Amino acid sequence: MISWRFLKSSPKIAVVGGILAVSTALFAWWWMFRSPAKREQAKVNQEQQQEAIRKTVAEVKQRLGHLFMIDNDLYDLETGEVFFKNWLEEGVPMALYLEPDGESFLARYDKGFVRYGLDGERKQSLLHRYRLPFDRDLKWVVYCKDKDIWRAEIDWEALKFINERQVTKIGQFNDQFFAENLIFGTDQTLVVRVGNNIVRVNIETGEIKPGPYLLSGIEQRRSPDSKHVVGFKDGHFYCHNIDSEETKIIPFGGGSINGYHWLGNDRCAVLVSGKAVAIYDRLKHGLEEIAPLPVHADFIGEPSPDGRFVITSSRNGICVANLQQKKAAQIIGGMGMTWINNDTLFFSRDIMDTNLRGSWIQKSGEPEKRIWEEPFVVNKSGAVATAIKESKLIVFATHKGVMRMNPDGMDIKMIKPISAIPGRAKQVSISFREILPWKAK
Repeated sequence: MISWRFLKSSPKIAVVGGILAVSTALFAWWWMFRSPAKREQAKVNQEQQQEAIRKTVAEVKQRLGHLFMIDNDLYDLETGEVFFKNWLEEGVPMALYLEPDGESFLARYDKGFVRYGLDGERKQSLLHRYRLPFDRDLKWVVYCKDKDIWRAEIDWEALKFINERQVTKIGQFNDQFFAENLIFGTDQTLVVRVGNNIVRVNIETGEIKPGPYLLSGIEQRRSPDSKHVVGFKDGHFYCHNIDSEETKIIPFGGGSINGYHWLGNDRCAVLVSGKAVAIYDRLKHGLEEIAPLPVHADFIGEPSPDGRFVITSSRNGICVANLQQKKAAQIIGGMGMTWINNDTLFFSRDIMDTNLRGSWIQKSGEPEKRIWEEPFVVNKSGAVATAIKESKLIVFATHKGVMRMNPDGMDIKMIKPISAIPGRAKQVSISFREILPWKAK
């Protein structure tokens, strides 16, 4: 028991103790004697809020295929209605897949996956401390633990690692930056940067040996399945098989190769001395010049969805090469150039020239057409524009609002005025069944 003498000698403690005692007593009195009407009203408010969420979820289920996200808010494509603000706890994902049960989404982030209900409530998560590199088909994942490489498969129902297995036992890899240092990853082989060295790791045996790879432009030279890498060295074009270590070469007389972009896993578009686009056919092991360019090019960009066209660019101008008709044409273009269908580009010009300013489309073989006077937003993440596959509509954001249009640029309208400049737009309608067919029910 605390004595009166002690309290007199320690007045600050006495004051604090008195405040705590009084506040505790007041809270207890409030808790015991608060108005039953207020308690009942709080219960009613909670039930009403839950009912409102249930109704919104039912609307979301009805609108699947007609949803999109601007930053972390979920919108209706037709009305611009905001279903949920700050929808997902982890923010805007890299990709968002509707699961076969139609009751949940699986969101992919740099560090793993989170399963959400349609209301955005987190159900399960598989999140690592650092970035997680999954294989292209999402069948397995590799990561670094205690400076060694591990491999695991994924139980998508429980959302957890299974069949975890240690691959290496040398303790020389970097846990935090393993994903950044992983250059190639196939079912059999990993190619990893370790300090200033490049090594090959056999996933089955754990064998490690040096790998003689040129890293310059590796992202463009690597095939989508990471099984092949192309390049140019000592007057030869080459294609290297990562698993077998076989290298096939094609002598190249005069000039050089200064740009690459794969068109699937078997064909690669390349820039020949900046003067023409050629196609490398991996199955035939042949390199054929396809389309001469009207202006010199330093870069080769994203192909059209069907692989018929590629964009080239430099300070001299922008060209679109038609790989079927074997010809190229120069265009003016703009920022955030995005393919919105197989033959149409969408781009933005945020410049002080009313004749050129705005949002534009250009279909192959036709003149460019301005579809809106305001330019759409382009930032570090790219164009704030996305194609909604099911509804065949294009959604984009200007500084004044969220817009939608048909792929031909017609029937354009504002569906939601906005006050803040958005960061990203994303489709919310990809079926998980399409990504993981073995999970389909």
